[in-house]
Amino acid sequence: MEYGIVVHGPSCDANGAAVLAYQYQVPWSVRQTSVQLGGLPPINTFLSWSGDCLALSAFKFSEETGDIIARWFNYSQEEQKLGITCDFAQSAYLGNILEERRVPLAIDDGHLDVTVSASEIITIAIPKNS
Repeated sequence: MEYGIVVHGPSCDANGAAVLAYQYQVPWSVRQTSVQLGGLPPINTFLSWSGDCLALSAFKFSEETGDIIARWFNYSQEEQKLGITCDFAQSAYLGNILEERRVPLAIDDGHLDVTVSASEIITIAIPKNS
């Protein structure tokens, strides 16, 4: 195990320090795959997101429902806005840590905005058939 010291300032993302610290123990790897059959054309993005002081911590399919599960955490002490674009999504839900759908979210042409409270972990469930 390795340890590192990341020097930072007072803001939530001073020079990317929080992201660097979060990624420190994760080795980067790249692997080329062959072209595979599927419903997504190779020219589009599966999911894109934006938000300050947020880290994507999970992206997977739910074993129970088949929903696409994406999870972020807010590593700041302030409320943050999370913007998500998923071109094929027609519906989305705010879920819990057990990946259960809880609250339907307003989605407009594949885009949704969610407010993430300070230090909150947020789970979004996108039905695969949406």
